[in-house]
Amino acid sequence: MSLALPLQGTALRELIDVQHLAEVADRANRDKLMTLVAARLSARQQMAADKAIRAIHMYVLMADGNLCLVRFGCRGGVKKLWTFGKL
Repeated sequence: MSLALPLQGTALRELIDVQHLAEVADRANRDKLMTLVAARLSARQQMAADKAIRAIHMYVLMADGNLCLVRFGCRGGVKKLWTFGKL
């Protein structure tokens, strides 16, 4: 399995810890990945608990099997920043 990464030196690449991504994408940890619905709920709960949080970035397993980096905003916005590929 190979995952597509943003180009080195871009702002998007700065959001990604490659070692953590490899750990998340490992077969043993795939069952721990959140779906989009679960990640949205978790982000809302975290932002409700701490009003200083403006956005949360999470690795999310989408319904089509792709691993994505998703941004959840404090006003409910959801934006898929990058698709790494199918797991």
